[in-house]
Amino acid sequence: MDGHQQCKGVDTFRAELIGKDHAYSKPGIHEDAPGGRTLQVPDPFGNRIRFSEARD
Repeated sequence: MDGHQQCKGVDTFRAELIGKDHAYSKPGIHEDAPGGRTLQVPDPFGNRIRFSEARD
């Protein structure tokens, strides 16, 4: 299952995820993704949620 959410603050959200030290969630930010800068977060069940931040 994949989901997509338009939002602001993907850098802050990424820092929070990395700070929690989850082995399966060390996402990067895709700068050139369609729809803006995108952070894709996997879960242990194979699902992915994409958080996109519009480019200024």
